[in-house]
Amino acid sequence: MGGVDLSDQLLQYYSTQHKTMKWYRKIFLHFLDIAATNSFIVHKELYGTMTHKEFMEELIAELCGVSQKITPKRTSADNVPVSGAEPASDATAGLRICVLCKAKHSKRQDTPWKCQACDVYLCVQLKRNCFLEWHKDV
Repeated sequence: MGGVDLSDQLLQYYSTQHKTMKWYRKIFLHFLDIAATNSFIVHKELYGTMTHKEFMEELIAELCGVSQKITPKRTSADNVPVSGAEPASDATAGLRICVLCKAKHSKRQDTPWKCQACDVYLCVQLKRNCFLEWHKDV
């Protein structure tokens, strides 16, 4: 029973199951959990260098095809985006116009982010990162 208890314990740490799933999804995800846990046990016996959490994170990153070791490049230690908005009940309170969007694209884009050193409001989004563009040009 010791091996079964250990297996059940390891399965519960990083389970993919949820309450509101269909039965066939639950079975599939349970088998996926068992496969991931068994691969962790084999990896631990062969190499023994990773924790269970690190192994699961690396497995997920490799299955998704993303790199886990990416570090964001900073242009300067002083140029850090900080929230310029004050905590308020109104969702639009504290938003200002992005300086770069207004200058380059003649568009009004509201943003709560500003540069800590420059005190300039700039967009910080996945598709449009005015913060990096502004500090690349400066």
